[in-house]
Amino acid sequence: MPGRAASLLLILLVGLAAFAGCASRTSPDEADVQITNITFSSVGPNHYLSGIATNPGPDKLDYIAVEGRFYDESNAIVGTDVDALTGGLDVGESWKFSLWYYGDASSARISEVVTT
Repeated sequence: MPGRAASLLLILLVGLAAFAGCASRTSPDEADVQITNITFSSVGPNHYLSGIATNPGPDKLDYIAVEGRFYDESNAIVGTDVDALTGGLDVGESWKFSLWYYGDASSARISEVVTT
Protein backbone atom coordinates (compact mmCIF):
# COMPACT_ATOMS: atom_id res chain seq x y z
CA MET A 1 0.00 0.00 0.00
CA PRO A 2 1.75 3.24 -1.14
CA GLY A 3 0.41 5.38 1.72
CA ARG A 4 1.62 2.98 4.38
CA ALA A 5 5.13 2.74 2.90
CA ALA A 6 5.35 6.53 2.67
CA SER A 7 4.15 6.87 6.26
CA LEU A 8 6.75 4.40 7.49
CA LEU A 9 9.47 6.23 5.55
CA LEU A 10 8.32 9.55 7.03
CA ILE A 11 8.43 8.11 10.55
CA LEU A 12 11.97 6.84 9.97
CA LEU A 13 13.18 10.13 8.51
CA VAL A 14 11.53 12.22 11.21
CA GLY A 15 12.96 9.98 13.89
CA LEU A 16 16.46 10.43 12.49
CA ALA A 17 16.03 14.19 12.14
CA ALA A 18 14.52 14.51 15.62
CA PHE A 19 17.46 12.53 17.04
CA ALA A 20 19.73 15.11 15.43
CA GLY A 21 17.62 17.86 17.01
CA CYS A 22 16.64 19.57 13.77
CA ALA A 23 13.12 18.43 12.86
CA SER A 24 10.05 20.60 13.24
CA ARG A 25 6.72 18.69 13.36
CA THR A 26 3.77 21.02 13.45
CA SER A 27 0.20 21.52 12.47
CA PRO A 28 -0.26 23.22 9.08
CA ASP A 29 -1.12 26.53 10.81
CA GLU A 30 2.19 26.59 12.71
CA ALA A 31 4.51 25.20 10.03
CA ASP A 32 7.73 26.79 8.78
CA VAL A 33 6.12 26.83 5.33
CA GLN A 34 2.99 28.55 4.09
CA ILE A 35 0.39 26.10 2.75
CA THR A 36 -1.96 27.56 0.12
CA ASN A 37 -4.21 26.53 -2.80
CA ILE A 38 -5.43 23.38 -1.05
CA THR A 39 -7.70 21.34 -3.32
CA PHE A 40 -9.57 18.08 -2.69
CA SER A 41 -10.56 16.32 -5.91
CA SER A 42 -11.19 12.98 -7.61
CA VAL A 43 -9.74 11.12 -10.55
CA GLY A 44 -12.06 8.21 -11.25
CA PRO A 45 -12.55 6.30 -8.00
CA ASN A 46 -9.42 7.82 -6.43
CA HIS A 47 -9.10 11.04 -4.43
CA TYR A 48 -6.29 13.49 -3.89
CA LEU A 49 -5.42 16.52 -1.83
CA SER A 50 -3.00 18.97 -3.37
CA GLY A 51 -1.60 22.35 -2.49
CA ILE A 52 1.41 24.60 -2.60
CA ALA A 53 4.04 24.89 0.13
CA THR A 54 6.10 28.10 0.09
CA ASN A 55 9.17 28.83 2.20
CA PRO A 56 8.72 32.36 3.62
CA GLY A 57 12.22 32.32 5.14
CA PRO A 58 14.44 33.27 6.74
CA ASP A 59 16.40 30.06 5.95
CA LYS A 60 16.48 27.36 3.30
CA LEU A 61 14.52 24.23 4.28
CA ASP A 62 16.36 20.99 3.48
CA TYR A 63 13.35 18.71 3.84
CA ILE A 64 9.57 19.16 3.83
CA ALA A 65 6.91 16.48 4.32
CA VAL A 66 3.17 17.09 4.19
CA GLU A 67 0.88 14.44 5.69
CA GLY A 68 -2.83 14.30 5.01
CA ARG A 69 -5.77 12.26 6.22
CA PHE A 70 -8.75 11.16 4.15
CA TYR A 71 -12.19 10.80 5.74
CA ASP A 72 -15.46 9.05 4.93
CA GLU A 73 -18.94 10.56 5.30
CA SER A 74 -19.01 9.79 9.04
CA ASN A 75 -15.68 11.65 9.48
CA ALA A 76 -13.76 8.45 10.20
CA ILE A 77 -10.20 8.27 8.87
CA VAL A 78 -10.07 5.91 5.89
CA GLY A 79 -6.51 6.61 4.76
CA THR A 80 -3.38 8.74 4.98
CA ASP A 81 -0.62 9.73 2.60
CA VAL A 82 2.63 11.69 2.73
CA ASP A 83 4.43 13.69 0.06
CA ALA A 84 7.99 14.82 0.72
CA LEU A 85 10.51 17.14 -0.87
CA THR A 86 14.08 16.11 -0.14
CA GLY A 87 15.96 18.46 -2.46
CA GLY A 88 15.43 21.56 -0.34
CA LEU A 89 13.38 24.71 -0.75
CA ASP A 90 15.09 28.10 -0.84
CA VAL A 91 13.53 31.20 0.67
CA GLY A 92 10.65 32.35 -1.55
CA GLU A 93 10.46 29.09 -3.51
CA SER A 94 7.28 27.00 -3.77
CA TRP A 95 6.58 23.28 -4.18
CA LYS A 96 3.35 21.61 -5.27
CA PHE A 97 2.47 18.54 -3.23
CA SER A 98 -0.10 15.81 -3.92
CA LEU A 99 -1.52 13.28 -1.47
CA TRP A 100 -3.51 10.33 -2.82
CA TYR A 101 -6.07 7.91 -1.45
CA TYR A 102 -7.07 4.97 -3.65
CA GLY A 103 -10.62 4.44 -2.46
CA ASP A 104 -13.79 6.24 -1.43
CA ALA A 105 -13.32 9.41 0.63
CA SER A 106 -15.63 12.35 1.32
CA SER A 107 -13.02 14.85 2.50
CA ALA A 108 -9.35 15.30 3.33
CA ARG A 109 -7.22 17.56 5.51
CA ILE A 110 -3.54 18.20 6.04
CA SER A 111 -2.71 16.74 9.43
CA GLU A 112 0.98 17.55 9.86
CA VAL A 113 3.94 19.29 8.26
CA VAL A 114 7.55 18.29 8.96
CA THR A 115 10.52 20.50 8.07
CA THR A 116 14.27 20.43 8.64
